[in-house]
Amino acid sequence: MTFLCVGLVASIGVPLLERTIEPFSCGLRNLESLAYDRHLTPAVAQFRLDVRLVLKHLEEVLPGWIARKVFMGILRFAFGFAELVVMSAIMQFGLALPMAYYFHRATSVAMPANLLIIPFLQLLMPAAVIAIAVSYVSLTLAVIPAAIAGIALQGIAGTVKGLGGLQLADIRVPTPRFAAIVFAAVAIGIGAVLMHWRDCPHARPRRPHGRHAGTHR
Repeated sequence: MTFLCVGLVASIGVPLLERTIEPFSCGLRNLESLAYDRHLTPAVAQFRLDVRLVLKHLEEVLPGWIARKVFMGILRFAFGFAELVVMSAIMQFGLALPMAYYFHRATSVAMPANLLIIPFLQLLMPAAVIAIAVSYVSLTLAVIPAAIAGIALQGIAGTVKGLGGLQLADIRVPTPRFAAIVFAAVAIGIGAVLMHWRDCPHARPRRPHGRHAGTHR
């Protein structure tokens, strides 16, 4: 199942994000550079223009740095949350068949569990590494990152325990028939092929054309 998870992320998840969310998320970089817009696809360039327009209106009401920090923070959070939802959905649908075949359970709470656990994991790993590294210098200083890692670990355990205790999380399903297994495998394979069928329409910048193509840097 671990190899299946990696395969789903690499073959479907990453290409799907490259076609949908990631180009616009990357479009938030160098927002003040108007020249950079010319090297992006029309949709991403238009998105950058819209963001600048919204910022201009917000700066008429709030101080410039506050408007920028708040609005850009909201956008980055929204894009990050959307990527997390997409990946969690792909993982849940992809693992539904193995879960039903080996454990006779439906992954009904996998998506909300991932949405809650992944932020804790992102906090747990660096905090644990810092705690171990600092402990070689001072055990007193290592208490702080160790406490943060402990809080993250408790959050993970509490999320699993809380969602696992729900009646919705314990849905028994029959063993899938051979036809369902073949259909699911073919569907995943077709999805992976379609994701790599052609280049992403937004992910790559436009190349210059005409007489200026040879002098572009």
